[in-house]
Amino acid sequence: MHRFAQAFLWIGLVCLILLGPLIKLLLGPDSPPDRASALDRLQAQIEEDGPQNGLVVLKRQAITNEGAYQGLIVAKSNCDGALTIIPLYRNGEAAGILKRYQNTGARVQYLKDGQFSEDYPSVAFWLNRLASRFARTLGYKTHPTLLGVAEWGSCNISEDLRIALSV
Repeated sequence: MHRFAQAFLWIGLVCLILLGPLIKLLLGPDSPPDRASALDRLQAQIEEDGPQNGLVVLKRQAITNEGAYQGLIVAKSNCDGALTIIPLYRNGEAAGILKRYQNTGARVQYLKDGQFSEDYPSVAFWLNRLASRFARTLGYKTHPTLLGVAEWGSCNISEDLRIALSV
């Protein structure tokens, strides 16, 4: 039985090694969605569904010096607090940028499929990215499905954001 398990493991490993390049060829080059239009859609959705929860988009801001990552600053009208929201497209780089905000007292979370997580969802994000690449290969437009959220204050604005985005 031990030999069978070992042989099965080797066959699986060889299949993974051979299938990786084949999948890459089938999916084509990785071209991320247009970041500006995705942020525009996010801003429009918050401006449309957010006011009933008191959410107001204050401004759009470059998160890094080079401006590669843009985010939205969102506040709640009757609360002393704010959120920075960054759509995450490619990898955990922007998630690392968000972690800097923890040094300023912010609570960093990730919003995926209407659920918050304190940890960066690496595997789920990778699988979703693979599905998005396949959809773009077929000509469908895709949108970021993972948002990084840094929150200051004790108003729990992030919950109002989750509700507004799930409408």
